[in-house]
Order: sequence, then C-alpha cells, then structure tokens
Amino acid sequence: MYEDMTMMQKFLFITDFPFCWLRKLSIPPSEEKDYDNYLVIAWPWFGIPILLMLATASTPSLIWFPIYIPFAALWSYLFHKYS
Repeated sequence: MYEDMTMMQKFLFITDFPFCWLRKLSIPPSEEKDYDNYLVIAWPWFGIPILLMLATASTPSLIWFPIYIPFAALWSYLFHKYS
C-alpha cells in the first residue's frame, strides 16, 4: 500500500493522521454503518472539551473539570451498559 504512494501523499497522510483521530474522537458518526459503541463512550471525554476549546478559543478551565468528570463517567457507563 505505502509503496505506491508518492512523497506528497505520504506527507499528507502523516500530517492528516492526528486530525483524523481528533475528528473521530470529537464528532460522533452520523451514518449507522460507521457507528461504533466505543466512539460514543469516548466522546464525552474528548468531544466536549474540544468543542469547548473551539467555542471559547481557549483551553478549558481545570476548575470545572472535577464537576465535568462525573457526567462524562455516567454517560460512558450508561452507553456501555445499555447499548
């Protein structure tokens, strides 16, 4: 697979790889065929802080993180248990 790639394609693959994973972890899939239970379980841990960073143009405050953890844990537990 990688032997057929040009240098530019290899460079774009390497630079795009982290962004693909950020998208995968921060945006739940919309198509049923792409749905993965583990992505929905991981979404509140990565997706909500990333959305907050985009909305406020700053990193989330660590003061609110202890309040946020129980809600994210409850979300993950419920989706793991009942889906």
